[in-house]
Amino acid sequence: MVNPNRQKIELWETLAEKINAELVIVQKQFNEVHKKRQHMAAEGDRLRQMKLQYAEDLSRIQSREHDINSATHIRNFMAHLDHTVASVDREVTDLQTLESKIRRRLLELNKEQQKYSKLRDRAELQARRTSERAEQKNQDMMSILRYEVKAL
Repeated sequence: MVNPNRQKIELWETLAEKINAELVIVQKQFNEVHKKRQHMAAEGDRLRQMKLQYAEDLSRIQSREHDINSATHIRNFMAHLDHTVASVDREVTDLQTLESKIRRRLLELNKEQQKYSKLRDRAELQARRTSERAEQKNQDMMSILRYEVKAL
């Protein structure tokens, strides 16, 4: 006969293992997205810094006699930088949104893991108590039998 308490323990352990496996996958996804977002944010900062440097160069070129082609080239490059920075900023925003969704999923999985862990602990406690009661009942029966034997 299979012990129902043992079945409960195994059920909660199985569910906890499934959650743990999913947690590992989701944690890995979170780390990848977080790393990519940080990289993209750093790239955006680098591009903004580059744009400032080119703005200073353009200002310097325009303050003295200059070739119109070089100034136009710098303006066109700065316009291209503006588009690139805007694209990077959109990507960072999208990654932040994705990171938030993954973080919420991680929290949900952690809660489920804790729930299954507590349910497993409760089932183990119940199994231990059942075993202790059965042992106590056996000891009581043995004591009664010994008393009956002595009484005869």
